[in-house]
Amino acid sequence: MTSPWSAGASSDVPQYGITKPLSVVPPTEKDKAASAVLERLLRSFGLFESVEKQRLRETVLGKLHVILNEWMKEIAPTKNIPEQYAEASAKIYTSGSYRLGVNSPTGDIDTICVVPKFITIDDFFSTLQEKLIAMEEIDDFTAVPDAFVPVMKFVFSGIDIDLLFAQLQLNVLPDDLNLMDNEILQHLDDKSYKSLNGCRVADQILRLVPNMENFRMTLRAIKRWAQVRGCYSNVLGFLGGITWAIMTARICQLYPFALPSTLLSRFFHIFSKWNWPMPVKLNNIEEGGSLGREVWNPRINHRDRLHLMPVITPAYPAMNSTYNVSKSTLSILKSELKRGCDAIHGTFTGVKKWELLYEPLEFFMLYRHYVKIRVMAKNKDDYKSWKGLVEAKLRFLIQRLEITEHVDAAHPYPPWYEDEGDEGYDHCKCFYMGLKIDIPKREGGVKPQKHQINLTHAIKYFTDNINNWIGKNENMAVRVIPVSWSKLPSSVFPNGEKPKKRRSRRRSAGLAKEKVATPPVTPDKPPTTDNPAAKVSPKRKRAPEDNTQPDNAKKPRKSIEAAQPDAMQQERPVIASNEQKEALKPKHVDHVVKDEPPEELLSSSTLLRRNRVGKKRIEINLL
Repeated sequence: MTSPWSAGASSDVPQYGITKPLSVVPPTEKDKAASAVLERLLRSFGLFESVEKQRLRETVLGKLHVILNEWMKEIAPTKNIPEQYAEASAKIYTSGSYRLGVNSPTGDIDTICVVPKFITIDDFFSTLQEKLIAMEEIDDFTAVPDAFVPVMKFVFSGIDIDLLFAQLQLNVLPDDLNLMDNEILQHLDDKSYKSLNGCRVADQILRLVPNMENFRMTLRAIKRWAQVRGCYSNVLGFLGGITWAIMTARICQLYPFALPSTLLSRFFHIFSKWNWPMPVKLNNIEEGGSLGREVWNPRINHRDRLHLMPVITPAYPAMNSTYNVSKSTLSILKSELKRGCDAIHGTFTGVKKWELLYEPLEFFMLYRHYVKIRVMAKNKDDYKSWKGLVEAKLRFLIQRLEITEHVDAAHPYPPWYEDEGDEGYDHCKCFYMGLKIDIPKREGGVKPQKHQINLTHAIKYFTDNINNWIGKNENMAVRVIPVSWSKLPSSVFPNGEKPKKRRSRRRSAGLAKEKVATPPVTPDKPPTTDNPAAKVSPKRKRAPEDNTQPDNAKKPRKSIEAAQPDAMQQERPVIASNEQKEALKPKHVDHVVKDEPPEELLSSSTLLRRNRVGKKRIEINLL
C-alpha cells in the first residue's frame, strides 16, 4: 500500500497546525459521491439560507451601523472632549456562526459595538438602549448589563441581534482597525476584552483551516448532529458553537485535502478515542508577552488542571472554551461521540447511513427519574432576564447533583417546554434533567426494596444562589421538582404521545442493531457456531421437565398452588398467570404515597418512585 507521505519528503508536506497532517491523499470518486449525498441531506434539513435572507441580514447590519454613528454624534458634545474627536465614529463587527459563515436561517447575529474611550458602558445601556427601544423596527428588546458578557438582545426587522460592547483605549478608531492586532488589548477592561474575543477567535479559526468551504460544510453537519443529540449548549456543560468549530478545524488540519464526508468520519473516529483531558489546539499557545494576559496553562494554574475536556481558543490570550464541562456531561459527550462513530462506520454513500447519525435523542426514554426546573414570572420583561439567569446557573445544580449520594450522573437537556405557572405567574417554562441513580447492593448482590435519595442540599444550594441575585424581585419565582417517568407530561414526547412503557436505556440511547435472518433450529440440525439462532441465552434456559408426554403434546402451565417444594423452586422458575400475579401483590400498602405531593420547593413530603426493571422502590426524599 502506498503511504500518504510517499508523494514527497516530510519537509514538503504542508503543516496547518501544531503537527503535520495525518494524510494528504486526494479524495476519491467514492468520497465525492458520499459528500454529495451528505450535502443533499443537510439541505433537506433547511440549514442553508436563501439569497434574500442573506441580503436582509446585510441590510440590517448596515442600518445598525448608521444608528450607532448617530448615537455617537448625539452624545459626543456632552463628553467635554476636543473638537477633533467629536466626529469619531463607532464600528460594528460580527462573531460566532455568522462570521464563520455557517449560520442557519433562524439563527441570530452576534455583533460587537466597538467605540473610542470617551464612550462608556453606562452610555451603552442608557442612551443607546433608549434610542433602540423607541424604534418601530425593533421588537423584543432585552438588556442584560450584569451578565458575564454584557449584552442587548432584540429583533431588528425580523433578524435576531445580540449586541455586545467593547471600549478601546483610543481617541479615534482608525478606518483600517485590525482586531487581530494584540496591541488593541492594551489597558482593556475585562468586559470589553471578552466581547472582542469572539470575533478574534472566529477570524483566527478561518485563518488556520486549509479549505474554508470543506470546513464550513463539515461544521454544519457536526452542529446539526450536536443539536439533535442534545449536546449543543455551552451554558449547560456541553459544547457551544465555537468549541465544535475548533474541533472541526483541527480535523481539517489533519486531513487538508479531504472532503466533508471523510472529515465527518474522521471527526468521530478521532474524538471518540481522544485521550481527555489532553487539550485540542489549533496552534501553539502564545504566552503573556508585553500585555501580561493570563493564558491557559495547567502547569502553572491549578484551576486549569481541573478542566475535564479542554479545547483551547486559538487567539491570544488562549483560553479553555469548555470550562463548564462536568463529569456527567463529559460522560454523555463521550457516549455520543462513540455512537456517532458507530453510526457512520464503513461505507458512507447511502442516505440511510447519514440519517442514522441524525436520529433525535429520545431523552425522555432514558431515565426513570428526572428533575424539573420551572421558571416563572408575572411579566414578559422579568421573565426574559430571569430565565436567562436561571439557565446560566443550572451548571451549579448539575455539579451539586453529581456529588449527591447515589446519584451517578445528572443529564441536562437543552430544550425548554411550555408549562403552567403558579397563580399570578403568566409566563412559565420548564427545563428537565435526567438522573442516573446508582442503587447500592447489599451483601449477596441483592438491591434493597427501598432506598432514600436526598436531593435537598443540591436544590437548596442552587435556589439560594439564584434567589440572591440583585436583580430578582417579587415577580420572579423558580420551582425544582423531582418527577418520575410515569408523571412526565405527554407534551414532552414526540407528537405529544407518551408511550405506555419506558423502553430500556440501551434501546433508547444506543444504535438499533440490524436483524439478521437465520434459519430456525430443528431437531435434525443441532446448534452450531454458524447457526446464531440456535444459541440460547443462559437467562432463558429452563430446568428439564417431565418427558413422559409426547413431544407435540401441549404441557399445562403450572399454577402457584401446584408449585414444587421450596428446594425445587430455587432450581426451576414458576410461571404464573396475570390474575395470579395480581393476587400475589401485597395488600397492605398504606405506607406508600400514591398521589403526587404538592409541587413546592423543599417540601417535606416523600416522593416514592417505582423502579420498573428491578421492581424495586426508590424513595427520593426532600427533607
